[in-house]
This record gives sequence, structure tokens and C-alpha cells, in this order.
Amino acid sequence: MASGDRSKAAHSYNRRSELPEELKDSEEARAVWRAAQQASEHVPHQEAHGWLIKYRMRGSGTSKLGDLYLHPPPDERGVPSKVVRSMSALHDVLLLRHEARMGAAWEPPRQDPSPAARTLVPALTLTLCPTLSPHPTRQPYPVTFRVSK
Repeated sequence: MASGDRSKAAHSYNRRSELPEELKDSEEARAVWRAAQQASEHVPHQEAHGWLIKYRMRGSGTSKLGDLYLHPPPDERGVPSKVVRSMSALHDVLLLRHEARMGAAWEPPRQDPSPAARTLVPALTLTLCPTLSPHPTRQPYPVTFRVSK
């Protein structure tokens, strides 16, 4: 999958899903995916290739459900990454990391730069009330959002 096409992918992975084909040659992806699948009440803490995989039972004593927390290793500057909370997000993060190792650079999704395409996208203008603004004594200020399809 090309980096520019990632935004179009409608994938849904769960803990029973097999490792996606495009990640099968990544040792890190195989180890982290397997650890995420094994995470459970009985296997609440694991480490794989610098990742910390945690499984926390929910607060209700009657529930057998828990939540998955995947902590990627810090970047090369030592800055911690955001916690990954789903298998779909894990797929995306592992794919980006694998592509970066293979020399690919992340590119934002492509947008049509033509003026005709921009005029077809309506603008939505909202005016925030003084009670909702950060400074209640000041006048409301407009905020413009672009709505894309």
C-alpha cells in the first residue's frame, strides 16, 4: 500500500486477526502483533522489541473485559510516542515504522490542488458565544472550518 493511499484503507482488525500480509517480513511487527494477541487477564504485561504491552481489566468486578494499551518505544530523541489502543491503530503504526526502516518517507494524503475542487468544498463558519470563549469578557470570534468529503 502506498503511503498516500493509507487514508483510503478501511480496515478493521481485532485481536483474533492474522498479521497483515504487508507486515509479515517485519520481525518487530510479528513480535508485537503476537504479544498484542496474547494480552489478557492472565498475561497483563509483556515486552516485545522495546514495546510495552499492557492489558488492564475494567473496573467492574463482574466484567471479564479489559483494555489493551500498547506503548511504542521512544523515538531516536527519547521522546515517548502516544499509546496505541486498537489493533487497527497498531497496524498503522507498525506499517509506518516498517516503511520508515525500508527507506520510505511518510507523505500526507494527496489533495486535489485545483481551484475548482476547492470551491466545491463548502466552508462552515461558527461563532462562539462569549460564555464558550476562553475570555468571557471579550467579543465572540468567528472560526472557519473546511468540510471535506
